[in-house]
Amino acid sequence: MSEFLYKKNITPKYFKEKIKRGLGSAILILRSVYNIEQYKEIVLWATLNNTCYCNTTEDYRGNYIFEIISYFNDNYYFETELIKKYNAKTNNINDFNHLTNMLYCFAKSGSSMAKDTLYKKYHDLSELVLNSKQQIHLKETPTIEQKMLEEVCIWLTSLDGFDALKKIIVDLKQYFLYNHGKEHFKACWFFENAFRKFSEKRVLKILQKNGIFYEPYDYKSPPEKRYSLQEIIALCNTQLSWQERFDIRKFGRTATNKELLELMQRMIIEKNLDIKANYLGVFEDVSFSSNVLCVRDIIECSKINHKKLKSIAYDILSENACEDVYNYAVGLINSNVDLGYAIELLCKNYKKSDAELLSKSVKKLKISYASFEWHSAFMAVNSLIEENKNAPLELLEYLYEQTLCSDCRWFIVRNIVKRKLQCIERILKECEYDCEYDTRDFAIKIQKKILSPHDSKF
Repeated sequence: MSEFLYKKNITPKYFKEKIKRGLGSAILILRSVYNIEQYKEIVLWATLNNTCYCNTTEDYRGNYIFEIISYFNDNYYFETELIKKYNAKTNNINDFNHLTNMLYCFAKSGSSMAKDTLYKKYHDLSELVLNSKQQIHLKETPTIEQKMLEEVCIWLTSLDGFDALKKIIVDLKQYFLYNHGKEHFKACWFFENAFRKFSEKRVLKILQKNGIFYEPYDYKSPPEKRYSLQEIIALCNTQLSWQERFDIRKFGRTATNKELLELMQRMIIEKNLDIKANYLGVFEDVSFSSNVLCVRDIIECSKINHKKLKSIAYDILSENACEDVYNYAVGLINSNVDLGYAIELLCKNYKKSDAELLSKSVKKLKISYASFEWHSAFMAVNSLIEENKNAPLELLEYLYEQTLCSDCRWFIVRNIVKRKLQCIERILKECEYDCEYDTRDFAIKIQKKILSPHDSKF
């Protein structure tokens, strides 16, 4: 176990940084100090607040937080505060999902109070949604109430199994029928989740018994659409959907040099920055070696104060290694400008002599929930260390300790194992209690293998 876990003066502030990140060290701290009451309000804070950085890729934190709560032998204190906040109005779906997940953990442990709260929320939301179906039907995307109801339904089927699913289908039958054929119904997360829990065949059978003919979501890519140059120009002059952004980028991969040169010229002279960014998006997979892209033009785009344009420009630069990009990266780092992007460029153009510069710049990054630059930079550094033996290995431990993204931490831990860092024993022990269960499983598995010189598949 790590030496710091035997200290008696671990401050609540230090503990908060650990629990905020979902690190296993938070649990090990509680197991090793005498006075855990000093951390009780921090644990309550984590119970009442969603601490995930990326809600689409990270695991729910409920089980992790509930495990921590168990050390205090005072579930009632945390549960009553949780219910109080759950019953207050919120329009933040990620916060609501976290609170619902926390209540599920209490209910699963046997709390009738938590279970009753979940069912009350289910009935309140059901009534609201059913009475507002005309309003919902006219919307292209789900309302906040729809999303909340769906989330509660998911956790109730986890709590009470197939019986809960049958009850929900009967209760909400008119709502499901009314929305049949709508995009948000066809891709309904509730039913897709039920398929995984109970099998698709079993769920479809009970749906059909109630007259609901649900079409499982087709995860295959839509049929490929081929665009002409004029169609791409027309698209770039509109507000692009996610699919259209992908389409114009795909066009850039197969376009002729003549077509690319015309689009580049349009990008250079375009004054509307939104449209300019659309044109630049065509070139995200185009190499500098194509003789169409000019490094100076892309660098100039990266200097413009327009979020989308800047991001695309840096994405292009980060995929192309050349001396001009390297010099630009070093200049940005020395000027402390666009530091996260600059680190990505440096990683792509890394030289053995850059170890100190890279280490210092990474440690200067501001890490917060509101920022995304540090996140991309961290993963670029992790990839660099994985591929380049001259990269500073000691940064891996820093990335592990500092990242707010528990999903990405799993990749960092794999790299720590692969590189056999000195801290590996401590980190694997902590990972046994990590908030991500894939990380926990990996740590347990690797601790059995790490001493074997013949096992290199980490």
